[in-house]
Amino acid sequence: MTQLLTESEAADVLGVSPRTLSNWRCRGGGPDYVKMGSKAIRYRLDDLNEFIDDRRQNNTSQDYIEEDFDDEDFDDEDE
Repeated sequence: MTQLLTESEAADVLGVSPRTLSNWRCRGGGPDYVKMGSKAIRYRLDDLNEFIDDRRQNNTSQDYIEEDFDDEDFDDEDE
């Protein structure tokens, strides 16, 4: 059975405030969540772990390495 966590429990797992989770739900970019009713929000532990795993990095420039550059961007202008 899937373990569902409250917003406060999910925030503790991620090390953020419940308000941050609320902002992510409104703006996007946060972990997937389950809406159990008009106000009851729950998070699956598996989704939180996936959210964490998707953001793993091993250096500060990793985001830039993955950018797609054209070969022309690196050609010498003197040629």
